[in-house]
Amino acid sequence: MEAANARRPVIRWLLDSDEPWTRYRTLVDLVEHPESDPQVAANRTQILDHPRVREFIAEVARWPGHTLKRHNDASHPLHALAALGDFGIRARDPGVSPAIDAIMAHQSDDGALQVLLNISKAFGGSGEDGWSWVACDAPVHLYALLAMECGDNPRGRLLCRQ
Repeated sequence: MEAANARRPVIRWLLDSDEPWTRYRTLVDLVEHPESDPQVAANRTQILDHPRVREFIAEVARWPGHTLKRHNDASHPLHALAALGDFGIRARDPGVSPAIDAIMAHQSDDGALQVLLNISKAFGGSGEDGWSWVACDAPVHLYALLAMECGDNPRGRLLCRQ
């Protein structure tokens, strides 16, 4: 009981956030409200209507976006994809499915999802754009797609089994 009382101010602070994704994740992950809860549903609607979320969805819909040349490129759609997964966006939400299909269309024989990548000759690459994957980015794809419940998609089920 003492731990629950100690958490109350933090929970209240999170629920008072201006960001609907912060309130949603707090309600679902920390307070453990079901998706059917009216407060949870209202915050999910606000997430989907938020201009930044719509911008992220539009950015991911232009997959593959620009060629990834360095892994700390925060402007690459891969990072918008991960943020959408964090926020609670699902593959079945409006505008998301075409992006998921475009992402899943580039899967290596090893099972990893690929990005349009250019590794310079100085680092052992060809210096040319091509579809490939690297160990530091592949988990971001997988995390985001699992967070978005892509297991409902036939390709997502296959990805989850590999």
